[in-house]
Amino acid sequence: MNCDQIKELLLTDYLDQNLSDEQTQAVDRHLNACPACREFAASVETYVSAPLESLERGAPSEAVWQKIRTEIESEQAVEADVETAPSMLESWKALLKRIRPVYAGLALVAILTLSMVRLYNPSVPVAPDAGISPDDQARQIEFMTYLTSENGELGESDSEDYAEGIEEYFLLSMR
Repeated sequence: MNCDQIKELLLTDYLDQNLSDEQTQAVDRHLNACPACREFAASVETYVSAPLESLERGAPSEAVWQKIRTEIESEQAVEADVETAPSMLESWKALLKRIRPVYAGLALVAILTLSMVRLYNPSVPVAPDAGISPDDQARQIEFMTYLTSENGELGESDSEDYAEGIEEYFLLSMR
């Protein structure tokens, strides 16, 4: 070890006795051989270690402990919120699955009602300047049939697929 490394160790781990036995022996050997580092070690002992050893260790006040306790509790509350988030998401998904057939049924009723009005009174527009082609109408009916398939429930698709399908339906009907 060189003198700079020894001085660094003397100011840090050597004072705190946090060196391994091998490192401590290496520092001691260097101090025995190097008068400049030996003098530096004596200065450190006189001006750094000795004054610190004579100081009393104070205990933190109750206010400090209360602040620490409050911080810990707020962190635990945040962690608890993060842990409950997945269960909340699952409950929303379950709710969506339960009401999805209702909305699909209502949309089908609305389409059938508009179709019936259109059949019995062709002069009544479905929407102002709707201009929905028969192909688009057929796709809408096909989509509503898909939504209400399997006893009014959707297949294996998740809520994202359902949302995309609804978006497509409304985009088609807005043309």
